[in-house]
Amino acid sequence: MTTKAKITAIIAAAAFILLIRLIFFGGSAAGLKPVSVQAGQDLTYAYDSGASFYSYNSNGFFFCTKDGVKYLSSKGVQQWEEVINLTSPVLYGKCDFLAVGESNGRAVYVFNTLGKTMECSLDAQALDFSVNRNGDLTVILQTSSGYRVETYEPGKDEAVWYYEIVEPNMYPISADTSPDGKVTAISVLDLSPDAHNSMTTQIMFMYTDKSDMLKLASADGVFAGETLPDQIARVYFMDNRLLAVSDKYITAYSVGGKDKVKQDWQLVLANKISQFSAFGEAGFSFITGDPLPGSGRPSEAGILNFYNMDGRRTGKYAFGGGADYLSMNWGGAIVGSGGDFTAVNNRGGVIWQYKSLTGLKQLIFLDNENTALSVGSTSAYIMRRGA
Repeated sequence: MTTKAKITAIIAAAAFILLIRLIFFGGSAAGLKPVSVQAGQDLTYAYDSGASFYSYNSNGFFFCTKDGVKYLSSKGVQQWEEVINLTSPVLYGKCDFLAVGESNGRAVYVFNTLGKTMECSLDAQALDFSVNRNGDLTVILQTSSGYRVETYEPGKDEAVWYYEIVEPNMYPISADTSPDGKVTAISVLDLSPDAHNSMTTQIMFMYTDKSDMLKLASADGVFAGETLPDQIARVYFMDNRLLAVSDKYITAYSVGGKDKVKQDWQLVLANKISQFSAFGEAGFSFITGDPLPGSGRPSEAGILNFYNMDGRRTGKYAFGGGADYLSMNWGGAIVGSGGDFTAVNNRGGVIWQYKSLTGLKQLIFLDNENTALSVGSTSAYIMRRGA
């Protein structure tokens, strides 16, 4: 394997990983029980099915395997089903939209709560993808000459915009499109020999709307850029702000008038981020890991932090070192380690705690903070307080 291929494989793997899975109010575990689903709609699946689930502030949830995607109500009743064919599905959710593909695959599907909205057949391997709240899909492809970033809109068979990266030592990590579909941001890792640091992330802001492109002197649509020295960062559009999450900072940018990008705020990290999760476009949470080298005042490992999109911390909760799981919905989060899980609201207050006797792949909120989906290797159970 060439050096470029190795770096590409590492970046692709990191991109998908970073994207990036109840004792109630001090009561007893007996207060939470599985809720029976409709006959014939049991949530069981094969060990190697690649089963994953996604839900966002709705009365239902997506159930994805390598053979298909289903949407079920919070009572477990199937609403619809779409057949797909993937070896190892990867999910990316934003608000009520879900994109499903796989690393190095050539197809990406987009769904909302009513069914499939898009099926993209790609002419090159997909390294990463994202979807915005209106169902626009952004894909990073590896081509024979380098890389290409494409944006698709629902109802259109071909990409509405694309950008090619052919410069050596430039590796796209992530890309996302704004909610109005007019701007795409690409995070590119610069490993060129003349870089000022051993590695630098370049964030490029580009117009994807043709009428906006015509206003620029450059033909490629690039109207602004940010340089993040000695960092690897992923980018997420959170409403009208772009969030850049690196191993040293969390930074929010806003796109203003006259082709300007402004840094709204920046959070300097004292600890590594062990887990990160976003709540639609309203806020995010993360768990602190080990202290960063040279950090003056690191916090303990295992601190769950909640932030809104104004950069203000709204709450925190000390789970303890070793937290290895985080999911977020309804503004709250579920943090876990091994079989111990705690649900916390965004002010840092404990909602409920749950100890699982079997290993769980996911534990996620469903239609409210009192309903959760417990996901194991071969089955999933809807659990409610007082069921």
